[in-house]
Amino acid sequence: MGDKAELGWITAWRWTHDNVLMPRMLDVQVDRSGRVSQIDVTLGPTRAKLPEVKLDAGQAEKEANKAVAAELRANGNAGAAFHTKAVTVKAVQQDGSWQPNWLVNVEWPSDGKGDASQEAGAVDMYRVNAVTGQVYDSDGKRLTTS
Repeated sequence: MGDKAELGWITAWRWTHDNVLMPRMLDVQVDRSGRVSQIDVTLGPTRAKLPEVKLDAGQAEKEANKAVAAELRANGNAGAAFHTKAVTVKAVQQDGSWQPNWLVNVEWPSDGKGDASQEAGAVDMYRVNAVTGQVYDSDGKRLTTS
């Protein structure tokens, strides 16, 4: 909430089931005077019957890499640099059922101004279905790998 908590503090609750992040969340922001200033509630199940996860983090990153590279080629940016990092598996509702999806950060390089090792680039959150390997961009659009 800032280097010296200028805006206050935030407490976040997350639910997991069988090491999968569930889609139920509660965030409470408290201002510097100790009053609750914001509450963000996402209602979803705390448990869901999910298909067995078949892809590990490395395989999810590989699928994301292929899909992002294909999108870049299609947009004429074949040489653009990016880096992927699988973060966690989250339950996501897809086609009427809950599916385990890897959340994969796709980090784009900084704009080239300043020291690249000190300057973070933009980050988008992609999803990779942990059963099928299907990749979805940060807007939820299904991507192809060819």
